[in-house]
Amino acid sequence: MSDWALGENTFYPLNVGVRLYNPEGVMVNQDFLRITLPYVAANGGQTDVTITLPDKMSRGSSIQIVPVEEGIIWLDQQGVKPLSISF
Repeated sequence: MSDWALGENTFYPLNVGVRLYNPEGVMVNQDFLRITLPYVAANGGQTDVTITLPDKMSRGSSIQIVPVEEGIIWLDQQGVKPLSISF
């Protein structure tokens, strides 16, 4: 348990951020996509999210999917493990 309280007393939206990496593993676009999350109640709330990628992703490129509290922090900086997908 931590003292970090996501969204506590704030109005900053929680979204899903998608970062784009080139075949060498270098980030080329931190803000490749943003997906708005609907409100999810704490303590067990859940929702489904659909991420639509461009038709042509470069062979060898990859993305990382990370929750982000807009204007505040990417949650991997607080220990959330990004979902990585290679093409």
